[in-house]
Amino acid sequence: ERGWWFLNQLDAFYKGAAGPQGSVKDLTKARFLDLVLRQSETNVALLNCLALKGFYGGKHMLTPEEAVDVRSMMPERVIVLGSVDPGDGKAALDDLERQVKDFKITGIKLYPGDYNNRGWYADDEKIAYPLWERCRKLGVRYIAIHKGLPFSIFNAKYCHPTDVDRALDDFPELNFVIYHAAYPYL
Repeated sequence: ERGWWFLNQLDAFYKGAAGPQGSVKDLTKARFLDLVLRQSETNVALLNCLALKGFYGGKHMLTPEEAVDVRSMMPERVIVLGSVDPGDGKAALDDLERQVKDFKITGIKLYPGDYNNRGWYADDEKIAYPLWERCRKLGVRYIAIHKGLPFSIFNAKYCHPTDVDRALDDFPELNFVIYHAAYPYL
C-alpha cells in the first residue's frame, strides 16, 4: 500500500511529462532506454536500485537483477547503482558485497531520509563509515545519496547535505553524488 502510493505519485508526474503515452507502471525496459538514451541528449544513465524495502514488502522496488537486465541492453551507456540500507549494519555490508560480486555494480544509491524510522547521516562513524570502508575495499567509487527534496516519506533533517562534508574529507577516493542538488537547501 505505502509503496504503491509513491509509485502513483511518479505515475502522475510521468503522465504529465509523457502525455497520453502510458504510465510508469507500463514503462517497459525498451521504452525506458528509448526515452532516456535515444530520444534525449543523455550519454550515460545511472540506473539505481530503489532500496525502499520497507515500502515494497522487503524487496527493492527495482531489484539489482532487473537493473542488470536493463544494463545488458546497452552496457556501454547504463551504469547500475546498487542499493543498501546502512541502518541494517552487517547485513547491508554483506548485501553490498553480493551486489558487487553478482551484479558488477560500481556505485550505490542511498536514502538516509528516515522513511523506515532509522535515518542516518553520511558522517556517522557507526552507521555510514563501515559502509564507506567496505565501498573502498570493494572498489565501489560512486556513492549517490538522496539529499534535498524532503518530500512525504523522508524526514527533512536527514535530507540536508551538511553531513557529507566530513565524509568527503575522510574518504577522498570515493565520489559522492548528491542527488536532487540538495534542493531547497543549496
